[in-house]
Amino acid sequence: MAPLLRRPFADASDAVLVVDPVEDVVLYANRGAYELVGSGSEAVLGLSATALFPGQERALTTFLAEAVRTGYGRTTALGFRRGVSGWSPGELSAMIVKWRGRRVLLVLLRDRSDHRRSAAGERNVS
Repeated sequence: MAPLLRRPFADASDAVLVVDPVEDVVLYANRGAYELVGSGSEAVLGLSATALFPGQERALTTFLAEAVRTGYGRTTALGFRRGVSGWSPGELSAMIVKWRGRRVLLVLLRDRSDHRRSAAGERNVS
């Protein structure tokens, strides 16, 4: 990550990942990502990106391929692994960037659990 960007991403509360879409590997993850997926850096760096989205490999691969093709992608259709056996609905935004001489995806990952609970509560009140 370029020094200019490293600090803002490192301190961001949102989960930030740099993913090599060809190798399917996480090259960078900030503290927000470690906290969100419930793992330390050693458990996230070098991990297959699809491993963070168990059972959704095809959907994630399709999403990442489309983001590479168009330069940007966003979805709320995928959930991600939390800790050893947890799961959370997610929102992913990805854009293609050049990093260390190669094209990679800069991915922002958000937990949508609160959004889903809020929407369910609104439906129950109606």
